[in-house]
Amino acid sequence: MKTNRKSTLIAGIALIIMAVVAGFTYGYIHNTLVIANNPESTFNNLKLNGLLFQAEIFGWFFILILDVVVALALYVFFRNENKKLSLLTAALRIVFVFIFGVAIFNLIPVLKIVNGNISEVQTAAEQILISLKSFETIWSFALIIFGFHLLLLGILVLQSKNIHNV
Repeated sequence: MKTNRKSTLIAGIALIIMAVVAGFTYGYIHNTLVIANNPESTFNNLKLNGLLFQAEIFGWFFILILDVVVALALYVFFRNENKKLSLLTAALRIVFVFIFGVAIFNLIPVLKIVNGNISEVQTAAEQILISLKSFETIWSFALIIFGFHLLLLGILVLQSKNIHNV
């Protein structure tokens, strides 16, 4: 029973931290710097706020680490209820982490462009837009995988004797 309590505390704390970091990373930084369908404004925002964009990338990677922690903690919590389904649920979250990690790596070229000496702003802005769209497209695909993870997690919760059905 101690293991269950410990794993739920770890998962819960990690999820709370993740929510705060995601709110800041996406809700504030990303939405402040990236102007939809306006590559020049986005480029200028990124050029003027390079450290803030670096903080965004760091935030995304921190979220990935927390996602792995949550996947493992939830696996430990549910493994005595249904080991195979718990393992599959954790595996889907890890697959999500991997795909989301690939998406985040699309942001690295943006840093190079912003920190470089590109004289042609329009070309740099278009390259940045391509990287940002790749990030968002891959992330959207990863969220589909995450949705399947949530469906399986819901099944585990409904099957669990340790969680109230309310």
